[in-house]
Amino acid sequence: MKKDSNFNKDVALAKKKAKVSLSDAKKKLLKAEKEVEKFVEHNPEKAVAIAVGIGAAIGAAITAIAKHKKK
Repeated sequence: MKKDSNFNKDVALAKKKAKVSLSDAKKKLLKAEKEVEKFVEHNPEKAVAIAVGIGAAIGAAITAIAKHKKK
């Protein structure tokens, strides 16, 4: 029974740590989102260029994967 008690305590501690980590991650994500919004507002041309570049890179990667699978 002592093993079960230790296991339950370990699980509870892991859950608590996971909740704290999730909360921290949410805060960081919200902060990053606000920073991106500010950047886009102040630099719309750069934001569009970055988006186009990312889209082109993703498109090239998908094309390369599709061609590789056909072989």
